[in-house]
Amino acid sequence: MSVIARGISTSTARRTDPATGSEAIGPSFWARRAVPLDVRAGGNLGGRTPVSLIRFLGLASLPGMRLLAHGIDLVECSRIAAMVERYQGRFEERILTAAERDRAARFKDATPHIAGRFAAKEAILKALGTGWRGNISWQDMEIINDTSGMPVVSLTGECAAVAKKKGIQQILLSITHTEHYASASAIALGA
Repeated sequence: MSVIARGISTSTARRTDPATGSEAIGPSFWARRAVPLDVRAGGNLGGRTPVSLIRFLGLASLPGMRLLAHGIDLVECSRIAAMVERYQGRFEERILTAAERDRAARFKDATPHIAGRFAAKEAILKALGTGWRGNISWQDMEIINDTSGMPVVSLTGECAAVAKKKGIQQILLSITHTEHYASASAIALGA
């Protein structure tokens, strides 16, 4: 069994922001652009808490879907670089799928990309509520970018079994990195 997460697809609608009373563009406007909302709001959440922002954007009430869990992770790129150097390819083979390794090989400096994928997989495990234990394998999670650049999560094996048991139907993922840090946020949605 494979669980595949895709972006949000809802109609564009204007909503009234309960905090300010002003009209704002609904969730599909932001989802189609695949840019973190906090970047568009000048680096903050516009005075909203993460929960109120999720409700405002309609992510907590998509037709037939509800937010089940959220996972986040932050990784130092230097730590990942040390692991890559120490284990000479074995680290990448253990953490990344073949398709993910092919993508990483395209970068002159793949360390931030690998760190981003590592943080994303940790965030997914947190959203699944399992952490790293049992029969879970790093290879059970694959993150490939679609044609617009949005990361798409594919779960197999034990991760897919856990997701099915918990009613998780989609995992929305955001990954960001700099020269020094990589971070990822995973949101689990289900019926």
